[in-house]
Amino acid sequence: MARAGAVLTFLMIGAVVLGVLLSLAGQAVPALALLSALLLFVAFVLWFVVMVALKVNLAQNGYPYGGFAIWSIILLVIAMIVVGIVAAVAAGSQIPRTGNPDPQAIARALGPWGAGLGVLALLMQFCFLVLGVRLADYGKIGGGVWRGAGILLIIAASLGLLTSLLYVAGVLTQIWVLALVGGVLALIGMLLWAVVWLLIGIGFIGDANRLAAARR
Repeated sequence: MARAGAVLTFLMIGAVVLGVLLSLAGQAVPALALLSALLLFVAFVLWFVVMVALKVNLAQNGYPYGGFAIWSIILLVIAMIVVGIVAAVAAGSQIPRTGNPDPQAIARALGPWGAGLGVLALLMQFCFLVLGVRLADYGKIGGGVWRGAGILLIIAASLGLLTSLLYVAGVLTQIWVLALVGGVLALIGMLLWAVVWLLIGIGFIGDANRLAAARR
């Protein structure tokens, strides 16, 4: 499972990078935009498989403590998808059809569904924070790569929590500099997430090699 997890993790990273690059070029070529959406969807599906592989890998190496956080994250993502679809349908007719609608108008249109999405997003970031703690602790077994992934995940999840709070505060107070700061933090968080997944892929390879050596 560890070797498969490594392959799937790197495929997921590659799909995201290629999808983002194609989305930039897709503004002029609609076919590239469609291909970009397909690649990002594939990456999203791979993410689910990688999360399950991570849970199995931790358990196979004598560390079952990350399972609860991983399953919680998966369930929260599914819940966000369902709530997001319902929110889009419920609020679609109420959002002003302008090129740049007022964020407060969007918030009012979303109503309790928007609040529900915000709560789910905060819970998911908290679960990722817990998973970061677990991965850092698993580093005692899996090595420094896993410890590094855990530490960076803790930082990325903390930035995600702070970013969400800044966005909410910016919308409620109309102090848009808060949302701007949140955007900068979100960009830093995205870069950290890229490194986290890269380290997880490397960690999978290390675990696979260690298990193979133990069986000889």
